[in-house]
Amino acid sequence: MNRIKNTLTYANVIATVAVFLAMSGSALAVATVAKNTVTSRSIKNAAVRSRDVKDDSLTGADIDENTLALRSKGATGPAGPVGPKGPAGPAGPAGPAGPAGPAGADGRDSSIGRYGFTGSCNPDGFGFVPCSVVNVTLPEPARMLVVGTVRAHVEGGAAKFALGDCRIGTTSGPVDASTDRVNIGSDGSRTANLTVMAVTDPFPAGTHSFGVDCNQGLGAAGIEFEQARVTAVALSAN
Repeated sequence: MNRIKNTLTYANVIATVAVFLAMSGSALAVATVAKNTVTSRSIKNAAVRSRDVKDDSLTGADIDENTLALRSKGATGPAGPVGPKGPAGPAGPAGPAGPAGPAGADGRDSSIGRYGFTGSCNPDGFGFVPCSVVNVTLPEPARMLVVGTVRAHVEGGAAKFALGDCRIGTTSGPVDASTDRVNIGSDGSRTANLTVMAVTDPFPAGTHSFGVDCNQGLGAAGIEFEQARVTAVALSAN
């Protein structure tokens, strides 16, 4: 003990304390590493294992997907509810024009009609004679509007008084309801104009004749008809 005391000096004590503090500082430095100072170089390869990593702390970018085991596909979930109807979209562009349809059947030519002029007629008695006649060809059944006009005068050398009747005639017979009378001389005149007309019953398709027929009244002086004209126009069959 005396020998230690004899060799113990202030320098020896200071040197021993310095060595102790130096060793203590290294240990403290290792135990208290500053935050965010450990780098990849500071870690030995393969030193960090699964147990050293906190669960659920790694993200997808930190994981090699090739190392993950595939799991079987789960059952399909139930269908979700139908969503609300969306707004109507804008109208699309017009499509190309379609091909032309077939031509329709020809309709009846409503302008079918004839006009005739024969000049005159001179009936000798009560029997009717044709004064003007036209022929009309109907493509389909139709009623006919027939109008006849004549100019009557007292026959030359006869008395001043004369009369006669005119009516519409057809290939199916006369239209008696169209008959009208001309009376000359009662007012001192020697001439008179007369117009007769009728709408016939339907005629079938084909060619038919229509005219104005006149006669001389019983017991009357001679009468003549001139400028006899007839017009026949096809109408609807209804």
